[in-house]
Order: sequence, then structure tokens, then C-alpha cells
Amino acid sequence: RRSSDLAALTYSNWADEARPWLLNQTWRVLPLAELVESARAGKIQWKEFFARPDSPLKQFSGRVLNRDTLTLKDFDFGLYFDDPQLPVVIAPRQEIGREWRYVVIGRKVVAGSGYDLGPQGTGRQGISDDGPRAVAAAIARRLTRPGDVYVIDLCESNGDIRLVELNPFSGADLYCCDGRAICEAMEEYLGER
Repeated sequence: RRSSDLAALTYSNWADEARPWLLNQTWRVLPLAELVESARAGKIQWKEFFARPDSPLKQFSGRVLNRDTLTLKDFDFGLYFDDPQLPVVIAPRQEIGREWRYVVIGRKVVAGSGYDLGPQGTGRQGISDDGPRAVAAAIARRLTRPGDVYVIDLCESNGDIRLVELNPFSGADLYCCDGRAICEAMEEYLGER
């Protein structure tokens, strides 16, 4: 991936623009070591909070953590990365229901799938319904494009469809997205350029 594409997909670079759809209306970015130190000192306002890397490279998977027991090991530090200055996004814990993933090429949603990983990491749903797809399409049309091809993740929260994150196409599981539709849309998009 080009560094400009990675920068465009960094959470802190697109989240403010995406605020109308964003799940986490309140969030902060801190270097990992500072986050752990602040938690130990009781300076993190949320007892339970969601944490994810600011980077789309996903040095660790997003997770809910407890301020009172936080350590570097809670972030898999030393497993996939060893930079204590890694920027980490934190936000208050949210209750979420169903989740969907959409592939965007240009400004068009070309494929989508609901997903429910369940306790064993299985149980994927098929194509998503019209409501979330319409939200994904609105985001794809209005948000500054982070690249030619990317992925939009949505979830259900408090009766609304909300944006969880944007991901690089090359680093996202496509679940039950229609591979043929993606390939055909990519071929058409490249033919137009």
C-alpha cells in the first residue's frame, strides 16, 4: 500500500469528517505507553473503553478494556508490534448488535455482507439488507475517498446504523461478499480510468 493510502485510512484522519455516521462520537488518540500510564493514574474517564490502533494496519484487534487493570499485554504488545508510542484510539464502550461490511470501489458500494463471528469465529451471514447498504452508499458518496477501493464496516447500535471504521480492501476479510461482483466492478472501474 502507498503511504498516502495508509494515512487516509488512519482513524484520526477520517473520523471527524465521518461524525454524522460515526459510532463513537467521543474518542481520543494517545500513544500506547501514555494510555497505560494514564489509566494507572486514573486519568482515563471511562472505566471500560474500546481501544483500537489509529493505523489501518491493525497491530492489534479492537477490544474492550478495563482502565483499572490495563497493561501493555492487553494490547498484545510484543506479539505483532513493539512500539510503545503506537497511537491508539480510545472511546467509551458501546453496545452493538448486527454488523455489516461493504466493499467500495470509487464511490460505489459494490458488495456487502453481514457478519456475526459468534463465540467460535464462525456463523457468517449472507448479503446484508437494504437499510445498512443505503447508509454505506451515503458514506461512500459523501466522505472524502480514502482510496480507490476500501471497506466500510457498519453496526447496529441503539436502533441506528452506525459507522465503525474504514479498512483497506487488501487487509479485510470479505466474509460473504460477492467476489464476482467485486471483480466485475473493479474491471469496470479500471476500464473507466
